[in-house]
Amino acid sequence: MNIGEGSGIPQPSMIRGPRASMAPSMFGQVAPGSALQPAYRAELAPAQTPARGTRGLFGGNPPQSNLRNNAMARLAVKTPGTNRVNRRVSVFASTRRVTQGVPGTATRGGGPKDPRPIKERGFQAKAQQRIMNYLSTHGYPGMLTPKTLTMPTVKDFQTIFRFLYAQLDGKYVYQGKFEDDVLAILRGIHYPYVGNISKSHIYSAGSMSTWPGLLAMLLWLVELIECVGMMNPSNDSSELKDSAQFVDRVFFDYLSVAYPVWLDSGEEPTELESVLAQQFEQKNASLIQESNDIERRLANARAELKALKSKESPLEKEERERVEMISDKVKLEDYMQLLESKHRRMADRVCKQRQQQDTAQIEQMELERERSEVQAIVDAQQINPEDVDRMNSERNQLHDTLRGVQDRAKEADQVVWD
Repeated sequence: MNIGEGSGIPQPSMIRGPRASMAPSMFGQVAPGSALQPAYRAELAPAQTPARGTRGLFGGNPPQSNLRNNAMARLAVKTPGTNRVNRRVSVFASTRRVTQGVPGTATRGGGPKDPRPIKERGFQAKAQQRIMNYLSTHGYPGMLTPKTLTMPTVKDFQTIFRFLYAQLDGKYVYQGKFEDDVLAILRGIHYPYVGNISKSHIYSAGSMSTWPGLLAMLLWLVELIECVGMMNPSNDSSELKDSAQFVDRVFFDYLSVAYPVWLDSGEEPTELESVLAQQFEQKNASLIQESNDIERRLANARAELKALKSKESPLEKEERERVEMISDKVKLEDYMQLLESKHRRMADRVCKQRQQQDTAQIEQMELERERSEVQAIVDAQQINPEDVDRMNSERNQLHDTLRGVQDRAKEADQVVWD
């Protein structure tokens, strides 16, 4: 809100210093060629230049009107109404009409002609991509497909529009027909080309003739939401953690409402100054609380550090355990080598035992074969029980004769040695 060089608007003495440069940082950047840029500038600029008079807090005595009460409400009250666009979009929804478009190029419906190339495929592709990115990154509840923004159904359009407008006014209640509500909303937020949109366009949202205009309207709505987000990143100044951002934000809010009061009445805005002081007191209390918390955490950290220093160093403990683990590792490797050597010996022994087992099995088979042959021979002989008895008797006699011979042989040996 640079109201210094090249402007006929009286400049308050309070913002002639370094604080005068804070306004642009709060509003961010508006894309060149965007439909928001003319409306944005038209809403911020005063309608006329007031005359200078006796200097007060802001250095002048402008004409009188009823802006003071509205300014107090805008600075102190942060909660919007239930059925109105909230304070975040007040810069776009003022009582003054914003007209935009090329002079002399009005459409049949009476609205200005949209200068954007809304029927070109390149423009539509970029618009679809930007809207798709916003929906996918901000929790869009519906299903997003490649055809959602190329061949949408009426239900898809309604869902997308409701979701986008809920980003501006989450408490808005759709009361009548959807077509009437859409047109009323677009007029309320001063969409420059609302005259190009009719109820029949909304009825047939996905047709080739009506969709380009509705797509351009959705793109403008996304740009509006992003612009409002840049201008008003948080409704609560106490949420700004950085001190420089907090100061810039609070002073901007103060000047944005106090300057119109001064232009209107020329009196000292003491009520606004008390609100400003209260905001700084709240911020100061928050900083004190944060400082106390930091000091408490610091004391806890120092106590923990002292306790750690009184004990064995974790590094030394870990180093000792590392040396022990290395020693255990060496012992384990030696033991594994011993087991491997024993395993190889046992494997060789098992192999030899298997070879011996195979040899014994072969010998057993050979003996079994010989036994079978002998058994066959015995079975083939004609022997009766008398022959068996005779053979046993002869064997006994032969044994007796053999023992006698052996006894005589021993006696003869004894005689010889004697």
